[in-house]
Amino acid sequence: MKSAEAPKKTDKLVLYNIGVNLGTYDPATNKAGDFLFTKMIDDHYSNKAFLEFGAELTGPSGTDIMPHPTYFLPRGTKVFSPVAGRVENVRFQAESNDYEIVVVPEGFSSWRVSLDHVINVLPQKGDSVKAGEIVAEVAPSKSSAVPPDFGWVELQVWQEYSSFWNREMLATCPFLLLDQSVKQDVALKISKLAEDWEDFLEKDVYSQEKWVSPGCLLETAKP
Repeated sequence: MKSAEAPKKTDKLVLYNIGVNLGTYDPATNKAGDFLFTKMIDDHYSNKAFLEFGAELTGPSGTDIMPHPTYFLPRGTKVFSPVAGRVENVRFQAESNDYEIVVVPEGFSSWRVSLDHVINVLPQKGDSVKAGEIVAEVAPSKSSAVPPDFGWVELQVWQEYSSFWNREMLATCPFLLLDQSVKQDVALKISKLAEDWEDFLEKDVYSQEKWVSPGCLLETAKP
């Protein structure tokens, strides 16, 4: 029996935002959109404001490739849905004392969009959400690798497909899936955020020459 092919790149979902606000760095507030500039992001996270899709993260079990971008933000930062769709699950995570929201986008039943490590979740399982609708807030983290009253949010976008008898998953860098009306603006703001962050730290932490697109070290990765 022939296995189903992996999702074709032409069958791509469209996102309308990246879940949080980007903006121009303001030295008066020390913020760029929702990102608060701080020198207290630990070496474990490469001192970055955000980890790119495809970034390598080393832990006790070895090195993993991140199938999502990770944003380091103050707790309570509002998080909004990148797509219109139906909430498939709101999963409580006891180990981190927070939630993951999974949305099935309208018209794309094989795709999933998740926002992980959030609290004060507004929609319930089965509810419909609109693109840009506030759905939760950034959860506080107990990790010493981020400043007090900070947390992180992971935006993961993946497609499910059959391979022999198994269900496979393939994640795509969300920044590649943005609607043309916002894609260029987001790309410029991501690049500028990385540059301004490095200027603030007075050190290089991003290898933009390795990006396949702003914020993406890879196009796809296995979750």
